[in-house]
Amino acid sequence: MNKTYLLSIALFLIPAAGLFGLNYLYLRNTGEFLSLQEIVERQQTGSGFCIYGSALHQDTIPYKLAGYAARLPQVTVIGSSLTLQYRERFFRGPFFSLSGTMDNTANGALLPSLLLAQHKPDLLLLGTDVWWFQQDVSPYRRTHLDLSDADRFTLEKVAQPFSWLLQGKISLTEYLRTALRGAPESGPCGIGVFAQERRRGSGPDGSYYYTSAITGEDLQGTSPGFLGQLDEIRENRGHFVYGTGVSQQSMDDFVHMVKELEDAGVTVVPILEPFAPKVFAEMQRHPDAYRYIDALREEFRARGIAVFDFLDPRSIGASDCEFIDGIHMGDVASARLLRALYNSSRDPHVRSLINTQEIDATIKSNAGFAMAKDQRVTNMPETDFLAIGCPKIPR
Repeated sequence: MNKTYLLSIALFLIPAAGLFGLNYLYLRNTGEFLSLQEIVERQQTGSGFCIYGSALHQDTIPYKLAGYAARLPQVTVIGSSLTLQYRERFFRGPFFSLSGTMDNTANGALLPSLLLAQHKPDLLLLGTDVWWFQQDVSPYRRTHLDLSDADRFTLEKVAQPFSWLLQGKISLTEYLRTALRGAPESGPCGIGVFAQERRRGSGPDGSYYYTSAITGEDLQGTSPGFLGQLDEIRENRGHFVYGTGVSQQSMDDFVHMVKELEDAGVTVVPILEPFAPKVFAEMQRHPDAYRYIDALREEFRARGIAVFDFLDPRSIGASDCEFIDGIHMGDVASARLLRALYNSSRDPHVRSLINTQEIDATIKSNAGFAMAKDQRVTNMPETDFLAIGCPKIPR
């Protein structure tokens, strides 16, 4: 009886171990088990244009801070995912994007000391999301940010490819090819599952590439017709919850962050990021629902914070076709915003660091597209991935 039981266990464990072994090989060969130090070093010093896109780790803050410390940028941007598309070529001088590190003012207030301990940039663009200040929103108030690079290899993580295969997130053919033969020796450099399979992730300058969405290969997470954001507006939920007042605690956090950076000699430029024209127009149909935004503008003035207000996409001349979804600009819209910033700013130092020549060339060659053409990232054409009739004429 005991031998039969042990044999049954063995017959179960042997194939299970084999499957876990394939998972391990797949994840190892995609670079998912590399340390952040190895990833950043490969991006900053390796040959080629290397993208990092992990399907396994929630490591945005430690990864971005590691990249910032390695690059020591003259210009940086801090904000949520709304600031992901600012590219280094849009600036004069070294640039690194800390986009995605700030999901509310509570954790944003913890960032300056971490940055200044590593390096002081000359110019910091501070992407500012209006919903951070909604009076009825109570962000989780962290006492510290987790910067550890631990637990990149756990049994739970090794099991993840089983779920991805069942959900169709990765193909069986690519899974087996990568597990058994390793990553391709030639071709674009990619670290992580998303980077290797979808060419999606962060570039060496910290900015993000939504490549698989842009090319129509993977529409998961996109919002065709902007329906996701439009529904949130109409249904009073998500990022578009209605409100009238401004959170004083959030304002205190924000002012503290700006003052700490300015006191250290950093030029800080707060920016209200724009929404897609169709989404902004829908918000305008509910003026009483978003009274807190006008109250926020008044609060900024009262607190002595000069904010560049580009919330209305008409202020930068961006079209719906230049957005990733209803709230995320593509890099062409980001170029337009920086051109508008250059035109609006009276600070010669700020203007001197914005590369208008590259920005104007990007806009001229890529107007109407979400992503500027870049052979280092992909040679596949951009599609009408938003399904709104964008004429994506080959460039």
